[in-house]
Amino acid sequence: MTVSNPPAVRVHWAARLREMPLYVFLLLVLTLTLLPFAWVILSSLNTNRGIFGGQLIPTTLQWGNYLRAWQVGNLRQYVGNSALVAVGSVAAVSCAPDIDRRNRLRRGQDLGARRGAAHG
Repeated sequence: MTVSNPPAVRVHWAARLREMPLYVFLLLVLTLTLLPFAWVILSSLNTNRGIFGGQLIPTTLQWGNYLRAWQVGNLRQYVGNSALVAVGSVAAVSCAPDIDRRNRLRRGQDLGARRGAAHG
């Protein structure tokens, strides 16, 4: 018994040409989305003189800016607060369905009726 390969599907060039505006649009949206992040990162590695002098790309990367921001800007507390809020929010959202289910059981409501199950 021989196994034959299915014929390769060929996309006509006109169909690809019709999709081109979509890809150009998506590339534009991607660029406009990522550009501010790149600007922030490059600015964070630049000197004050370079930033206010209009130098977009730093000549030397100032990695010490992060250490200085951590120490002077009290970022340890801010990062800790953000982590606490994030963990608390995830825990609350994760527990909410269980709490609702327990309350319904405690009140004697039939949970199957909510899903459309037949009553016995």
